[in-house]
Amino acid sequence: MGDMRQLFSRVFDVAVGAACALLVIGSAGTVEDAVPPTMAARSILVPTLADVYAGSTMSAPELRLVSDAPVDPKAPWLATVVAAGRHARLETTRGPVHVFTPAGYTAATAMTIVYVHGYHQDADTVWAEHRLPEQFALSGINALFVVPEAPIGKRDAIAWRSASAVLGEVEQALAEPLPRKVAVIGHSGAYRTIIQWLADRRVDSIVLLDAAYVDVRPYRAWVVRSKRHRFLNVSIDTVRWSDRLHRTLPSTKIIDGFPQEITDELRAARILYIRSDIGHWPLVTEGVALPAMVRALHGVQVLEELPPLGLPPEPAEPAHVQSAQLDAEIAK
Repeated sequence: MGDMRQLFSRVFDVAVGAACALLVIGSAGTVEDAVPPTMAARSILVPTLADVYAGSTMSAPELRLVSDAPVDPKAPWLATVVAAGRHARLETTRGPVHVFTPAGYTAATAMTIVYVHGYHQDADTVWAEHRLPEQFALSGINALFVVPEAPIGKRDAIAWRSASAVLGEVEQALAEPLPRKVAVIGHSGAYRTIIQWLADRRVDSIVLLDAAYVDVRPYRAWVVRSKRHRFLNVSIDTVRWSDRLHRTLPSTKIIDGFPQEITDELRAARILYIRSDIGHWPLVTEGVALPAMVRALHGVQVLEELPPLGLPPEPAEPAHVQSAQLDAEIAK
């Protein structure tokens, strides 16, 4: 991790890769929204971090001429990695379902990861605003990622009563079987959906991102039901309920503060409880906790080297665009 951080701090000494990647991204267009006939393994070579930053011929002042704002070295590299993956937005009777596989995806060694969003935003919104494809790619794990619709408020009905139901729709649309190993990750209000899914025999692992609300007894029952079940719980606003739960699970590995690195010890833990110092919303928006917990699952790595966690900042709108938007708001 230390070597990786030093690599990024020297970006403007080796920045031609970043500029080249920006040109590639500009010509690539958006990821495809149509359902592909297959999402089988692809033989696309993803550049390593060393490739992206090697062979620079552009000085720092020359790079700054391209944009008024400094370029985060991870941004063009990550955008290239995302564009090399595959995305499908499936239309179903229960709302849209997003499916993403990273470049280098191999079905034979992959796992299926279902991410269930919380309240206040729907699947399309979190896909874009929480930059989920970037976070999934940042994890560096060989997985087929599925993001279904879920309740956006307390009065909303649960869209999918089981993980098998949504995965069956995805399998039918893609016309191929999904990886058999299934993990479910849920944030906040996703607890209503995930508690329903505990009865689904297809689910091997549960990851809660500040979603252990009120009645946590069903999770304990699920954990003790089978030794193959893994339960990873990250709490900040839900600590009082999580403390109560893990007191009944004495084999829990407890960590105070979100770990800077997902170690082999954490990956080996069947029951992991992290008392987070990352806030409720940043858990799923900053690109640290979500991809870190994907790495904590027993997945196969697809990137040659895992980059430091954390999403690069999104580029700010140019001043003239901001001014035009402000004028439009005033004119309303």
